[in-house]
Amino acid sequence: MQTRPRPATTHPAAGRAGAIRAALLAAVGTVALAGCGLVPPVPVDDPLGLDGKTAAVSLGSASLTAAFAPAAVDGSGEVSFTFDDADWPDVPLSPGRLTNELSIATATLDAGEAEAPETIELSDIDVEVTLWQGAATYEAAAPDSRAAAKVDGAGPITLVRGACDADSCTYSYEGSVPAFGEVTFSGDAVANAVKVITQAPQPNHVRAVVTLRADPDTLDGRTLTIEFDAATGSVAL
Repeated sequence: MQTRPRPATTHPAAGRAGAIRAALLAAVGTVALAGCGLVPPVPVDDPLGLDGKTAAVSLGSASLTAAFAPAAVDGSGEVSFTFDDADWPDVPLSPGRLTNELSIATATLDAGEAEAPETIELSDIDVEVTLWQGAATYEAAAPDSRAAAKVDGAGPITLVRGACDADSCTYSYEGSVPAFGEVTFSGDAVANAVKVITQAPQPNHVRAVVTLRADPDTLDGRTLTIEFDAATGSVAL
């Protein structure tokens, strides 16, 4: 009598091991693809809540750094605000980078047409952004509930005068790249930033500090109010 071969069976432990191996291979493959640039960043709108916010930059005298150097004025300003949690269903579970383009939607100088220069050049621009939750101040927040990132030395960029009234003139930035570049959270900061933005408690706190140099030196004593264009952001592996 002919004996039929028994069907092959898989031990449950072997099945679990196979599933784990498959998951690990998928994770490694995803990381490898990300490293090759084949997994595109996930776009997120206004990730830091900065879009449309304004910072009033006070301009004052600056000392010359070298003999016969062109005069300029130093400026600093900041904005602080809160916003609620965002819903980011498509963001990677373990992101490696959060970026937010920072530019200028418009700027306003507190000077009428007779005193406002036709162009303003901004240089040595630093923008420091701090983000936190669960405390009144950044310093008081838990280490995993706060994050900071900085743009260093952006510029030079040129602002062009537009419409004026008796007491103020508006300026536009017409460059093809973001005026301040990108603020980027990476390493431990990106995990903390995404946690603050997407998880309780809320509201989330943001403080952005701008320092820069402005030319011409006739801007001494003036205030340049900058409205941020910060709608474009992304999260990547």
